[in-house]
Amino acid sequence: MQFATYLHCNVPRVRCEKHDVKSIRVPWAEKNSRFTLLFEAFAIRVLNAAHSVEEARKLLGLNWHQVDAIKARAVKRGLARRQATKIDYLGIDEKQFRSGHDSVSNLYDLTGGRVLDIVEGRTENDCKQLIEQALKPEQRAQVTAVALDMWQ
Repeated sequence: MQFATYLHCNVPRVRCEKHDVKSIRVPWAEKNSRFTLLFEAFAIRVLNAAHSVEEARKLLGLNWHQVDAIKARAVKRGLARRQATKIDYLGIDEKQFRSGHDSVSNLYDLTGGRVLDIVEGRTENDCKQLIEQALKPEQRAQVTAVALDMWQ
């Protein structure tokens, strides 16, 4: 019913000669997160449905840093689950930000409708770096076509 729920738990800690004191992992949250995995999944659904991060932030009752940390953990979990599947069609595009002074290059799986990776810059070397860090050699060999909309 989406009531605010607070979990108070004394997480067991272990003293290790090599690593000093460590807390055990709890099944309901990631390390250094103040939110449960269930709430973070809900927050990502709200972010996807909202028109802006600011709108989602207000609906969730969180500050900007909390939303940013939730997004970063979700991306990390998604990348850890991503498998090296065949990608037939790639899209590469540049986007400007910060009043058009800086650019990033984006690599897309056009069939799957997903962003594969992003790098800063818009040069040929940036484009090569993007492909090399996002795709394994066997994936690169299986690409059928690339739609490219880049500077020079």
